[in-house]
Amino acid sequence: MWRFQTFIYLLTFIFLFASNSFAQEEEKEETGPKKRKWFVPDHSKIHFAGGYGFLSVSAGKKILRKKRIELDITIGYLPKAIGGDDILTGGIKAQYIPWRIDWKNKPLQIEPLAVGLSIFQAWGTRFNRLNDRNLYSKGYYWWTSNRRFAPFIGQRIQRTYKNSSIKSIGVYYEIGTYDLYIYSWLPNQKTFPFHKLFNFSGGVQLSF
Repeated sequence: MWRFQTFIYLLTFIFLFASNSFAQEEEKEETGPKKRKWFVPDHSKIHFAGGYGFLSVSAGKKILRKKRIELDITIGYLPKAIGGDDILTGGIKAQYIPWRIDWKNKPLQIEPLAVGLSIFQAWGTRFNRLNDRNLYSKGYYWWTSNRRFAPFIGQRIQRTYKNSSIKSIGVYYEIGTYDLYIYSWLPNQKTFPFHKLFNFSGGVQLSF
C-alpha cells in the first residue's frame, strides 16, 4: 500500500511542477516574451504498460536544435493484482525524433519514427527476496535484478494548437525490450521466440 501512496504523491508533484509551465505562458501574454527556466518542463505524458508499470507519468523537456530530443523523468506503478507484487518504478527516458511531418492544411503533425532508451529502477518485495542469502547464494543472480536498460522505437501523431498555452496533444505507441531479455535470447534462440523479446505500450502526451 505504501508504494501506491508514494506513487500518488509523486504523481501529484509532477503535475504541480508541470503546471508551472502554464503559469509562465500566462505571464508571457501579460508581460511579453519571457524565456522558460531550464528546469521547467514543456510536456507531460501518461503512459500505459511497457516496463514502467501498469500506469506511469512523466514530465520532460525538448532540447537541442529543432527540439529533436526529449528527456523525461518517469514514475510508474504496477499493482499487486496485476503483477503479483506492488512495484514502484522511477527512471529517465530519452528519445530522438528525426522527422516531423505537418499534415497539409490540417493542424496535425506526424512523427513517423522515435528511437529511445529508458533506464529505470524498480522497488518491490520480490526484489528484496533476491538478495536474501537464505534463499539464494551470492552470485546466483549476477545481474542487477531491479535496474533495467530498455531501448525502444515508436511513432506519434499530434494535434497542434495556435495562440494557446497548450501547443499540442498527441497519442503514441512504443515497441521496446530490455537488456536482460536480449541477453537471454542470444544463447537460447531455439527455445526463446524472437517476438517474446518485445513489449507494446502507448500513451498520451501534452505539450505546453
